[in-house]
Amino acid sequence: MKQNIKQPRQNKPVSLVTGAAQAQRGFTTLAIGLIILFAASLATFAVVKTSRVEQRMNVNELRAKEVRHAADAALDFGIAWYAENSPAWTTSGSIQTASPSTVMPTITSANTDSYSATISYQRTLANPNYILVTALVAATSEANITATAQRYIYTNSLLTTPGTTGPPMIIDGCLDNVTGNPDIYPSGYDSGSGAGPYGDAIVTSESATEADGSSCIELGHLDIHGGSIATNSYSGDPWDELFTVSRTAMQAIADQEVADGVADSDRTVVWVTSTSNYHDSWGSATSPVIVVFDAVADCPKINGNPTFYGVVFIDSACDSSNGWGGTTVYGSVGINGDVSKMTANSEIYDWSEVSGGDTSNLAAETVPQFPGTWKDF
Repeated sequence: MKQNIKQPRQNKPVSLVTGAAQAQRGFTTLAIGLIILFAASLATFAVVKTSRVEQRMNVNELRAKEVRHAADAALDFGIAWYAENSPAWTTSGSIQTASPSTVMPTITSANTDSYSATISYQRTLANPNYILVTALVAATSEANITATAQRYIYTNSLLTTPGTTGPPMIIDGCLDNVTGNPDIYPSGYDSGSGAGPYGDAIVTSESATEADGSSCIELGHLDIHGGSIATNSYSGDPWDELFTVSRTAMQAIADQEVADGVADSDRTVVWVTSTSNYHDSWGSATSPVIVVFDAVADCPKINGNPTFYGVVFIDSACDSSNGWGGTTVYGSVGINGDVSKMTANSEIYDWSEVSGGDTSNLAAETVPQFPGTWKDF
């Protein structure tokens, strides 16, 4: 019997070249995958970073806008406060600085962040009616978030010559029949030797000599302490020589202060219509007053030793027997007519002779802003 004997199966040898190629392809695929993953990660990181930068920029821009708006609001507050009030000035050299006595309320934004404000005023002694208003605001959450805004304003003084009340005496007429021992202390008196000549003591619209040849200003017992007498100094109404607003506007200010219940110490205008003897004192060196005796008051007798700081304007002649008695005025006296019988030790001091005198409170309520002076830091 014939037997079939199977020969053992022999495996074909694996090609080393083929295995290496497969390994290379796998490595390449892995490398490409890693590169793609790395690139995707970088792209994602870049997108996230860009988004965060943009978000931060948007937040910073929003905060910058908010703080600028807050500074503008604080500036408006400072200007409005100055229009209605008189700050206490501090002098250093030729510069004066001040701030509102009222603290501005905290400013709150739409996102509930809040800002505190510091407001200041600055002026020079040479130009006291030009005021630089500065508003600095800071975020309460982050003190480094700040903004500053500035603007120049101009105070509309009620006085024709801002910073001073005018000459010690200005009249639309002549002066005579002076009895007692009244005095006028002109500008420069305190710093002088007592001999003069100093500033004007009396200013009149009339000529030095009247039609009958007599002197228009007969001093008599009135001592003007080296001051000058200025005749033919102006024409027209002495009111316009002292004030920038009309009688109607001035009386309206006085009436409004009464209606508003303004304290006597804060009054700027007092309007008197009574013909009775007048005894009240008004004003101070830092808060002078304009006291107007209406024409209907007919130059009432002012006695009882009252003291006035500012301007006393009598809108009629004082040529009757209603002489003054022991009145002291620091500033100016204006009389719309002749003056007679100025008596009994009355004293008038030029405003420049008042220590620490400040007329900035005698300003109209409107405070114009200078175009082009706004500055945002």
